Amino acid sequence: MDSVFTRFDELQKMSESDPANKCSQRIKILIKNLFSEKESGWAKTKEAKKIQTKDQVAAQVLKQDAEKRRQQEAGDRNERDRFNDRGDNRDNRDKRQ
Repeated sequence: MDSVFTRFDELQKMSESDPANKCSQRIKILIKNLFSEKESGWAKTKEAKKIQTKDQVAAQVLKQDAEKRRQQEAGDRNERDRFNDRGDNRDNRDKRQ
């Protein structure tokens, strides 16, 4: 593993004018982020790994689906019923004739 980090360090320190430098800017940024994570003790990796049981994940998904469904139903009601919220439109239609 140390040999990989040594090679990454070499790639990161290469200058742009070096003909052996075939590493893109994107890869250099990824390597830089890797080293910053290593220096911080892999803090982001430890935060991201919250272990949950299958039941907890399923409950979370059901809760998100129920919330999304509730928001959609509320939005549908607002779109459909807004027309009648302004008054009795049948009377207005009849007056035009």
